[in-house]
Amino acid sequence: MKITDPAPPMYDVETTLVLITETRKRSVDPLTKECARIGHKLAANIGRHFTAHEKETAGTALVIAAASLDALLDADNLKGRAALDVQAFCGERLVLDAIAEAENP
Repeated sequence: MKITDPAPPMYDVETTLVLITETRKRSVDPLTKECARIGHKLAANIGRHFTAHEKETAGTALVIAAASLDALLDADNLKGRAALDVQAFCGERLVLDAIAEAENP
């Protein structure tokens, strides 16, 4: 995909978040588990800078960015894929934290 190619369709963020959560919970792959651990630590570190509403927006943006970048990476780029996984898990954690905070102020 080139920068001049048309933009991909809008992402279904809710479905993507469900898939990310399922992947994290069911994966036995050590790299995926490590990416989730780092992503959640990153979310905890940067989440302190945002209100609950801002966390949800930031998390959603991270998930969309990870999905967009995923479409641009070569399938065999494992380092790039791991970085995107960390980003996606971080976004997931920010969104889930924001929802929990909104439900229990």
